[in-house]
Amino acid sequence: MKKIFFVFILFFITNIFANTSIEKYTKLGEFKLNKTSLKEILNTLGKTNIIKSGDAANSSTRINYFIKKDNYYITFNSSEMGGGDIITSFIIYKNAPKEPFKIIENLNLQLWEKLYIGIEKKEFLKIVKDLKKDKKTYFYEKNKKIKNINKDIDEENLLISFTPKFINNKLVKIEIYKVITY
Repeated sequence: MKKIFFVFILFFITNIFANTSIEKYTKLGEFKLNKTSLKEILNTLGKTNIIKSGDAANSSTRINYFIKKDNYYITFNSSEMGGGDIITSFIIYKNAPKEPFKIIENLNLQLWEKLYIGIEKKEFLKIVKDLKKDKKTYFYEKNKKIKNINKDIDEENLLISFTPKFINNKLVKIEIYKVITY
């Protein structure tokens, strides 16, 4: 019974921030940051090279795809916070990565209505206007006190960041990162 209760508490606290308006940008189609594994993506989109780099806090495991119909690349990344399997960020961009990628002819990932590659910089700034900014990254943070059976953990911290790149005032690359810590 204690195990079931503990699993319920973990499920509850990992979904506590699901209603934030910025949360919609942490999902691409069925793939959700901090929920979907690289293995699930590989099973859905097809096999491609798995690239690993760095170690410890700088570790990264990623997979790359090119969506031919929409003419953009996407990288799904799992950092140390994702244990090298659960995706913690994705990068969408126009220019080919310097790493191998798999070509997908036609895929409807359902990108976001207002945020997309090619958006004017002024339109992007409207989307992130309420977020904090640190150099080139816009971020949303929320700390929440939680009740649970482990007295060592009493707070959940959510961070969602957007790191854009613009050329001629058009968005050509964006990395969206999400992490929840306790």
